[in-house]
Amino acid sequence: LLANEPHLVKPMNEVRMRFSRRGGGIPEYNGPEMIFHYYLPETVDGPVTMEIMDEVGKVVRAYSSERPASNVDPAEREPEMATGFVIRGYNRDLKKDKGLHRISWDMRHQGSWNANPARSGVNGPMVAPGNFKVRLKVADRSMEQTFQLLPDPNVTAAGVSQQDMEEQEALSLRIIDLQSKAARMADALGKRMKAAKEAEDTDSELMEKMERLDRELNTADG
Repeated sequence: LLANEPHLVKPMNEVRMRFSRRGGGIPEYNGPEMIFHYYLPETVDGPVTMEIMDEVGKVVRAYSSERPASNVDPAEREPEMATGFVIRGYNRDLKKDKGLHRISWDMRHQGSWNANPARSGVNGPMVAPGNFKVRLKVADRSMEQTFQLLPDPNVTAAGVSQQDMEEQEALSLRIIDLQSKAARMADALGKRMKAAKEAEDTDSELMEKMERLDRELNTADG
């Protein structure tokens, strides 16, 4: 470890497990997570970013030490998942101060888009087991380390194959993409309806169509 240079510690391989975080008991267990450690020899002025990539180099999750600008519409800073552009979500554990730092990843993709920033991008689908790479960017310095997420032996013993888990991941991502598109459409429609109601020359037939579509997009089940 070089004390005068930023350093990303090689992470240990981890078992990809699926279980809920349990609270209220003693001891209290964390949910499944991958732990990364990095060292900064001095406090950084600019942003620190971290990207987790699969074995073909596609970013599955990305974080930034910077909060998004408050004057930017959330719809403008969130990605369309099909394009491959990945938002770097703010993570308070991605520190810029001098010292050794620790950040965890929940082994999940970005969740679906939501007009409410607090609900947007959470509870994404779990990645399938496989080979991964983590990239840390500090100023003009970029560091990478490789690691593996191993299949849960209990899952494979039950007859679930690697192909099964990869297909489950692919299906979950398609569902997340459709949920995001529907949420964006509902948000855009809501803004247009609000503007139409405020206008004095609103087309009643157009308003009726928009209200009908709004009811279809915003069901009782969300």
